[in-house]
Amino acid sequence: MEGDESLDLSSSTPLEIPDPDGNSLPLGEFTEIKENKTDKLRNLSVNFSSLLPIKLLRLLLGPLMIFCLIVLMVFTEQINTMEIGIFMIIFPLIVLLPSWYAAEKQFATAENDFGPNNRETDRLSLNSFPGAERILSMIRENRLNERIRIVTISSVGILVLLHDNFEEGSLGNVSILMTSLILLSIGVAQTIRLERSIQMRSNDFKYLPFHAPTQHSSQMHTVLSDLIEAHMDPDSASQWAAWLDELKPSIRNKLPASLARERIVQAVYLSKMTGEDGTNAWKLNNILTSIVRREMRDRIMQQEESLESPFEEDSIVTEKDKPLPFNYSTLSRLLEHTEAWQPGLFRIIRRVRNDILSGNVSLTDSDWRMDHDLPLTCSDGQGDLFLMIHNFGESEETVEVEVVVPDGLPITQTFRVTPQPTPSLPAAISLNTMSMTETLADRLSILMERGLVLWIGVAWASKSRGRHPVQIHLRKEGGETISSVVLSTDVLQRSSGAGSTQVRMRRASSLGIEALREVGSTLKMR
Repeated sequence: MEGDESLDLSSSTPLEIPDPDGNSLPLGEFTEIKENKTDKLRNLSVNFSSLLPIKLLRLLLGPLMIFCLIVLMVFTEQINTMEIGIFMIIFPLIVLLPSWYAAEKQFATAENDFGPNNRETDRLSLNSFPGAERILSMIRENRLNERIRIVTISSVGILVLLHDNFEEGSLGNVSILMTSLILLSIGVAQTIRLERSIQMRSNDFKYLPFHAPTQHSSQMHTVLSDLIEAHMDPDSASQWAAWLDELKPSIRNKLPASLARERIVQAVYLSKMTGEDGTNAWKLNNILTSIVRREMRDRIMQQEESLESPFEEDSIVTEKDKPLPFNYSTLSRLLEHTEAWQPGLFRIIRRVRNDILSGNVSLTDSDWRMDHDLPLTCSDGQGDLFLMIHNFGESEETVEVEVVVPDGLPITQTFRVTPQPTPSLPAAISLNTMSMTETLADRLSILMERGLVLWIGVAWASKSRGRHPVQIHLRKEGGETISSVVLSTDVLQRSSGAGSTQVRMRRASSLGIEALREVGSTLKMR
C-alpha cells in the first residue's frame, strides 16, 4: 500500500539504532559496543576485587562479625544494639559489593559469549566445543555463592536490630543469636570457597582458567600445538584456528601451516628454556625469520604496550598493525598454562634438549629411543602417560606399543604406530658458539616433528589405592622386544594433593597470569 511505513521484517537490511548524537548504528554494531563495555567493566571489577587489601578485608570480615556478635552477647547492657546492628549491615555490604559486582559482570560476559544472545555468524559456535557447559556452570556457581555470602552475612545485622525486641535470655533472644552464628558460619565457609575460586582476571583468554581438558587424541602430530589446543577453552580454540589462517600467506619454504605454527611455538618455548639473558630476543627473531616473513615476525614479537598510542582516538590501526591473537606474550602464557596442566610432556622435552646438548648415546648411536613420563601420584584414580618414540633406522617400520595397568580400566592398551625415520644426531653442541640456540632449535624441531608422541590416559578401579605398577612394552611386528620398562605411581581415589583437578586449574590459572605479566619485562627487542 502506498505510504505504508510499517516495519518490513523480511528485509535483509540490518536494523539501525540512533546514538545520542543522532547518528544511526547497525543493530549488530550497537550490540557489540554494549558487549565490549560489559567486558571492560568485568575486567575492571575483577581486578579491583582481586587487590590484596580487598581480599584481606573479605577474609577478615567473618571473624570480625563473629567477634562483634560475641561482644554483643557478653556486654549486652553496655553496647548500643542499634549502632552495632547498622554497622553489621553496612560494613559487609561495602566489603562484599566489589566481589559480588565482579561475579555479576562475569556472568553477563559469559551470557554474551555463550548464551542465546550470541548470534555471531563469523566465528565458530562456542557452545559446540567440549567444556563450554562446564565453564558456564562454574561461572553460575560463583555468582550464586557470592549472592549467598552477601545475603547471609548482611542478614546478621538485621537480626541484631531485632535483638532488642526480646527480653534477655528469652527463647526469641537466644534463637536470634544462634541463627546469627549459623549464618556467619555459612558466610565464612562461603568466603573460604570463593577466595579459592577461579576468576576472569585478564582480557586475553578470559575463559582459559575455567577450562579442564576432557578429550584429546592419543597420537600427537604437532606436539606442542596439539597439547595447547587440547587445553584451550572454546573462545581461545576459535581464535587458534583463525590464527592459522592468518599465518598462511606469510609462511616461508612452502611449509604446511600447522607445521609452521608448531615451529613458532617451539621457538617461543625454546627461548623460555634457554634463559633470560637479553640475547634470546634476536636469536628468536632469527628463528622466526626462517619460518615466516619479517612483517609477520615483527607482529609475533610485538608487545601490547607498543600498540598503545597517546592519541588513541585519532590514531588509525591498519590491518597490518592489528595485533595477532597469538604473539610472544600470549604464547608464553599459553605454554605456562599448559605446562601447569601437563608437566609430563614438558619434562620429556627438557630431557631431549639436555641429551641434544650432551650428545647422549640414545640420540647419536641407537636404533630406537623411547622416553616416558607418568606422574608420581595419580589423583582421582587416573593419570596421563606420555611416550615419545624415535626410529633412528633408515626406513619406516611399524611397531606395537603395549601399556599394561594391573587393576586398570582397561588393563591393557595396544597401539600400532609407524614412527618416521629420524637421522641420528651428530656429537654434542658446543656451548660457547654463537649459533648454539639456532642449532639446538633445529635439532629439537627435527626430533619433535619426526618423533611419535602418544598421550595415553590410564585409570584404575575404584577400590585400587596405593602403589601400582605400569608396564610399557615396545615391540616389532614379529614380536621382538625393542624396549620394556616398568613405572610405578601412587594411586589416590580422592581429588586431593597437587595432582587434583581443582588444584591444577588454580595453578594453571595463576601461572598463566604471572607469565603474561612477566613477559613484558623479560622480552628485549633487538
